[in-house]
Amino acid sequence: MKTTLAALLLLTGTAHAEPWTALDVTLQLTTSAVLVADWAQTRAITGDCSEANPIMGLCGEKLSPDIYFPVVIVGHALLMHALPRSWRRVAQGITIGVQAHTVHSNYQAGYSVKF
Repeated sequence: MKTTLAALLLLTGTAHAEPWTALDVTLQLTTSAVLVADWAQTRAITGDCSEANPIMGLCGEKLSPDIYFPVVIVGHALLMHALPRSWRRVAQGITIGVQAHTVHSNYQAGYSVKF
């Protein structure tokens, strides 16, 4: 699992159609990091059958977090690959903000970041 996670982080940080700046790469790696933190928390949340994401279901019965999050991480990187730099940075910033809020809320509810 940790090897797969490291590979995903590396791949999402280097996928691009045009040359990325250090800021572009940093934003994508940060996006991936907060998604991974949410993934770790969601594994515990679905274990408690209290997940709010309707795609996964309360207990992860519709779609496992271990399928959902790798698809989201790679899908996000591919989408960023297709966007012009100015739109990419906006999308990455929004994703980071939303995911950081989610991770913080989950943490306040008692869910730490553990795999």
